[in-house]
Amino acid sequence: MDYQKISRKLEILADAAKYDVSCSSSGGSRGNDGQGLGNSSRSGICHSFTEDGRCISLLKILLTNHCIYDCAYCASRRSNDIPRAAFTVDEVVDLTMSFYRRNYIEGLFLSSGIFKNADYTMERLVRIAKKLREEHRFNGYIHLKTIPKASAEILHEAGLYADRLSVNMEIPTVSGLKLLAPEKNHSDMTQPMAFVRNEIVSFADSRKTIKSTPKFAPAGQSTQFIIGAAGETDRQIIRAAGGFYRHYGLKRVYYSGYVPVLEDKRLPPLSTQVPLRRENRLYQADWLMRFYGFSDHEILDEQQPFLDLDFDPKLAWALRHREWFPVPLQHAPLEIILRVPGIGVKVTLSTVNDAAIRYTLDGSEPTMNSALYEGPLLINQPAKFRAVAFRTEPTVVGKIVNRSHTEREDFHFNKATARPIELLQGANAQYKFAGAQTLVDGLRATNTNHQSGRWIGFYTEDMEAVIDLGTETPIEEVGFNVCVEKGSWIYDARRIDVAVSDDGKHWTTVAERDLPALTEANANGIVRHTLTFPRCATRFVKVHAVPEHQIPAWHTGAAGNRAFLFVDEIEVK
Repeated sequence: MDYQKISRKLEILADAAKYDVSCSSSGGSRGNDGQGLGNSSRSGICHSFTEDGRCISLLKILLTNHCIYDCAYCASRRSNDIPRAAFTVDEVVDLTMSFYRRNYIEGLFLSSGIFKNADYTMERLVRIAKKLREEHRFNGYIHLKTIPKASAEILHEAGLYADRLSVNMEIPTVSGLKLLAPEKNHSDMTQPMAFVRNEIVSFADSRKTIKSTPKFAPAGQSTQFIIGAAGETDRQIIRAAGGFYRHYGLKRVYYSGYVPVLEDKRLPPLSTQVPLRRENRLYQADWLMRFYGFSDHEILDEQQPFLDLDFDPKLAWALRHREWFPVPLQHAPLEIILRVPGIGVKVTLSTVNDAAIRYTLDGSEPTMNSALYEGPLLINQPAKFRAVAFRTEPTVVGKIVNRSHTEREDFHFNKATARPIELLQGANAQYKFAGAQTLVDGLRATNTNHQSGRWIGFYTEDMEAVIDLGTETPIEEVGFNVCVEKGSWIYDARRIDVAVSDDGKHWTTVAERDLPALTEANANGIVRHTLTFPRCATRFVKVHAVPEHQIPAWHTGAAGNRAFLFVDEIEVK
C-alpha cells in the first residue's frame, strides 16, 4: 500500500465529508458471535456526541469528491476548482480495519459524490460494506449514504450490510432545491426513502414468523437539511422534518448550518456567518417533536415563522400559550407535564436505600434477569412499563431478601396522542381535572374511580371535542372509553358520532351510532366505543357524545335527575 498516496486521499476526502453531519451511530444492534471483529450492540459500542447530537467516533469519509452534479451549495460541485480524489474499494476496507484495530474508530460512515451514475457509485459503497462484513467479519457500525436514483436491487443489498442508510434532502423545500440544485428533484430523494421504509417494515414483519430473516437497516434511515442556503423559514424546515418523520419513518433529521464556500448570486455572501445558534434551536425543536409529543405545526405558525434565538423552543411555546398553565402536577397526565419548561421526558425511579430496580417495557413481570434501571428512561412509543425493586442478601449473590410491589404504567400512542384538543362544550368544573388534554394523554383509565384524574366529567353538556392532527392524516377509526358507575349517577352515552374537517369549520360526519339506554341489569365498568368508517385523510376530527340526560325510573332515589358522562382517552387510528 502506498501510504503517502492514501494519506493524501484521506486528507482530501475526510475534509470533504465534514459538511455531512448525519452520522449518528445510535440504534445499532449487531452483535459479535465470537469469530469476528467489533460489536455494535447496545452494550458493545460507546460513542461521544457533541452538544448538537453529532457522533464523533466514526471514520467519516467520502468514497470520492468527484461529482456529476453542480449544486450551488456543495464544495464538491462539478464546477468548483478543488483537489479531487477517489478511494478504491480495498483502500476503504483496509483503512477501516486498520483504524478499528488501533481503537481510533468504532465504525464507518461512508458517503460519496456521484461519479458516472447513481448505480455505479452505490454499487461500490455496497461492495465496501459487503467485504467488511463477509471477508473481515466486521461487526462494527456501518452507515452508508443512499445515492438518489440508485436501483432497488442495490438499495436492497445495501440494507442487508449497513446498520443505517440515509438520503440527504439537503434543501428542505421543493422550490429551494430547484433553485440551488436544478439537476435534482424532490422525488429523486423521496423515492429511495420510501423504498427503505417499506423494506424495513417488510423485513420486520417477516421476522415475526421466520426468525432466520436477516435484519434490514436495523438502525433505520436519516436525512440532513442544510440551513440558511435557500432562505427558508424555520417553520418550513420544521414542517418538512415532521413530514419526513410521519411519512418515511426516519430515525433522525439532522440540521447543518450553511457554510459559505462559494461565491454565487443564489447563495448568501461569503461573509455570512454560519447560523450555529439557529441550528441548535432547530435541534431542540426536533427533540420536541420526537420525544415531547409536539406536532410540527405547533412549534411555529404563520405569525412567527422563525424560532426565537433567545429562548429554547419549549419555553417560547409556553410563553405563547399561557392558557395551558398552571399545570396541576399532582394529577396532570404525562403529556401535559412534559410541556412545562424545565421538565424532561424521562421516567425516573428511586428506592429506599438504593435497592436494585429491574424493569420491562413489554408488560411482562420483571425478574432478577430483567433490565437493570441505571438512570432515567426515555419512553416515546407504546409501552407497558413494569418495575420492581429487589433487595438481595449482601453475602449471597442473587439471593432475594425482599421484593417490592410492581409499579405499572401503560403508554398508548396513536394519531391523537398529545395533539391539541378543544372542548366545544365545557366539562363539569368539579371533574375537569387537567382539562381536555386528559382525553389524548396516552394514559387510559383502568378503573371506574371518576376522581382519579384520568376521567373528564360532563353533566349538563354534551362531550364535543375537536382534535387537531396537525396535518392531513389518513384515519379510519375513532374510539374512546366511557365510565359506568350507576350508583354515582354516571351513565353511558346515548349517541356518538365522528366528523372530519380540513379547516376546522366545515364538517362532514363519517360515522354515527345510537346507543341503547342502560337497564338495571347492566353492570358497572368501563365501556369501549369504537366507530370505524371508510379511510379518509383529514386534519381535524370532532368526537361527539350525547349523555343520558335523564336517569331512568328504575334507578331508585335518582330517577328523573340528570346523569353524568365520564370519558377518557380518545384514540384515532
